Amino acid sequence: MLQRQQVPDGSATTKALDHNVRSWEALTLFPGHAQVTVGNNWIEKQIRLIKNVLRFL
Repeated sequence: MLQRQQVPDGSATTKALDHNVRSWEALTLFPGHAQVTVGNNWIEKQIRLIKNVLRFL
């Protein structure tokens, strides 16, 4: 939190730091579960597939 005091209030960096502090529990959950993937590429591909199919209906 010492570094946070060195960043001007309202800046994008401040918002990012504050978000990380608020979300710390969720952000540190994934490293403890190796079977869970952090990326969402698979679901994005599925959504794109559905979108392309619906476009031709």
